[in-house]
Amino acid sequence: MERLGKERQVEELKEKLKKSSLVVLCDYRGLDVPSITALRQNFRKENCEYGVYKNTLLRIAVSGTPMETVSPLLQGPTAVIFSWDHPAAAAKIVKDFAKEKKSLQIKGGYIDGRLLSTKQVEEVADMPSKEQILANFLGVLAAPATGMVGVLQAGLQNFVYLLDAKKRESEK
Repeated sequence: MERLGKERQVEELKEKLKKSSLVVLCDYRGLDVPSITALRQNFRKENCEYGVYKNTLLRIAVSGTPMETVSPLLQGPTAVIFSWDHPAAAAKIVKDFAKEKKSLQIKGGYIDGRLLSTKQVEEVADMPSKEQILANFLGVLAAPATGMVGVLQAGLQNFVYLLDAKKRESEK
């Protein structure tokens, strides 16, 4: 690759690294083309991106930034996964795929200024999705109102039952 092409790729990498909410680094040795294609499709569905870059270009892209801590992980073939929205999305896909295909090895990751070990990437994968968090939050917000409606309705409902019982008693 010519120098100009490499410089463009480094700039592109820097932009992707800035924008991503989570970066996962993997060793993909032993994966066949259909497996990698399926993996890429899974990432696209979750608004993530899978790419293979030269370690040298990655080192240049992270040098002088807080992400420089990932440099020790840049040995051997390295696939980089960028998660654009929810960090757990990429981590879940990688974790599940690594269980299925033992040849995919998680090297580590990077999130919010912290280098993540393989175990920590797997812990991020266990986090609930953004939608689940929002649903739980809405449930917590709605619980007091739902309880209040139940309490207010119970008194009225008991009064209706009392009237119905009086009506039945008078009919006998």
